[in-house]
Amino acid sequence: MNLYNANDIRTRIPIVRYFGDQGVPLKNGNTRAVATWRDGKNPSVSIDAAKNVFFDHVVGSGGSVIDAYIAIEGGTPLEAVRVLGDRYAAEYGIVPASVAKKPRKMTRGEMLVADGYA
Repeated sequence: MNLYNANDIRTRIPIVRYFGDQGVPLKNGNTRAVATWRDGKNPSVSIDAAKNVFFDHVVGSGGSVIDAYIAIEGGTPLEAVRVLGDRYAAEYGIVPASVAKKPRKMTRGEMLVADGYA
């Protein structure tokens, strides 16, 4: 699995698309969804597609596509970012976060300068 920037995942993957891919029934012009992942008297959530977020008024929580992944599929935020990135990266132009380069070794001259000898 690759590591991705969480902000790229939040902003580039449409939450309506994620809900649809998970088989979550959408209603009212994609502004509401049936919360099939939990029980309850009224298992539905509100969706704001423009802000790319959802909110479950019964549970009192919601959030981005990362939070939707955690609610539906379980796992940690890091796992959600990795799985969603791998699943949707190609389609939405999300590139893996660059891996930090290993620092290079200092030359003898650089060590002498750093230690105050040159």
